[in-house]
Amino acid sequence: MKWKEPTFGATPMLKALTTANAHRKAKAFDLVAEQKKQKLNYPDWAQSWLRKYKEDWYIAQANGDEVGMRKAQKLAEGLRSKLREMATMPKWAQEQMQKETVRWMTAEGSGNIKQKKAAEKAGKALRDKVTLINTIAKTSKADADKLTDFTVKWYTAHDHGIIDGKDLSKDPKALKAAMDKYSQEAQVIIGKYSKSQPLVKEKPIEKNTPKTTEKTDKPATTQKDDAIQKAIKITASFEGSGYANIAGNSDNQGLSLGILQWNIGQGTLQPMLISFVNKYNNQAKKIFGENYASLAKALQGSKQDQMNWARSINDNRNKIKPDWKAQLIAMCNTKEFQEIQNKAMDKYINKAYSIANDFNLKTERGLALAFDIAVQNGGFKQSQTNTIQQKIKSGNLSEQEALKVIAQAAVDKSKAKYREDVSSRKFTIVNGTGTVHGKSYDLQRDFDLTNNHFK
Repeated sequence: MKWKEPTFGATPMLKALTTANAHRKAKAFDLVAEQKKQKLNYPDWAQSWLRKYKEDWYIAQANGDEVGMRKAQKLAEGLRSKLREMATMPKWAQEQMQKETVRWMTAEGSGNIKQKKAAEKAGKALRDKVTLINTIAKTSKADADKLTDFTVKWYTAHDHGIIDGKDLSKDPKALKAAMDKYSQEAQVIIGKYSKSQPLVKEKPIEKNTPKTTEKTDKPATTQKDDAIQKAIKITASFEGSGYANIAGNSDNQGLSLGILQWNIGQGTLQPMLISFVNKYNNQAKKIFGENYASLAKALQGSKQDQMNWARSINDNRNKIKPDWKAQLIAMCNTKEFQEIQNKAMDKYINKAYSIANDFNLKTERGLALAFDIAVQNGGFKQSQTNTIQQKIKSGNLSEQEALKVIAQAAVDKSKAKYREDVSSRKFTIVNGTGTVHGKSYDLQRDFDLTNNHFK
């Protein structure tokens, strides 16, 4: 009979004790003090979810599961961000956003991707309604009030089957007819304002745009603000720098504009152009003159139509033709389009903080690498993040060693023809010196980048 070494894995009893202890600690956690610290009010429904995430965090901590701890923390931060957003909404919108937020969190817990996407879509539609009503209110409070009334009635009918105080839930035809009537009356009001300018239809360009529930709040301290500003300046320098920086189709992206070289090929420039044409239509027409119709038509077309348009405004050397270049630079030099660029950067800033959080990066250098990955590579898939985290954990790597692993992962995920460029950027940040696009950099000398902690 062979001696068998005893094993000391988590037994069912130990798991039960760990869960019970985590539940006890989460229940005892002082949410009142946290609300004061966060300067935020937690309604009862949110408190239940925050205690759940706190319990998940304690369980992960007890098991040494750093990934699980970060996930629980990220979900809690997402809920707090949602509560801040809801605090700015009218009561009817808060009720609807609460429903969709709970639906998203429930779906996330069960792994129901379909329901998560449905909740995200409904949340965006709700946000759009509130924005539209607020916009109309600037012109006509009466119309905004009417539109609010029709919207509230539609949601009441949809959620409860109630029409003008009557329960029609058992009469689906009558219910649908009433809801359709509310929608039609709302569209009449909306139509009064959409006819005043030829708006380009806004549509999602990228499938992987980060959702509100996944955002990490930007830190408020000066030290963190300084760190992200250094990161922006470094990446902007790699990209070419300047609000009016412009490039043609030499990299097969059709047209690239602005500080971070948003472009047609990756679908990052179209939302910005659409926003400018929609909000500042008269100004757009004045800047682009006879070319305005071509631009507006392209923005209303498919991704391929937009790439065809972008190629058409390039010459045979893949440089933007003089008339288009002058007009696009004129647009970039307006304060309105510069504000659009600043707003567009928020997406990458939030993504950078998220990447830094995923890998527990604490230094300015780490944040700079995370920001450049967010801009140039779009981040990592969850499977890639898990692999990187495992390498860092198993090797017990310092942050500087971890940065090399992260940088190489960004290179490896890139297409072969872009890897040299990605590598030069990423390892210039990691090493502090290097050459990018023929320009030599010393990041401490040029941007005062250090290994000081930003958090």
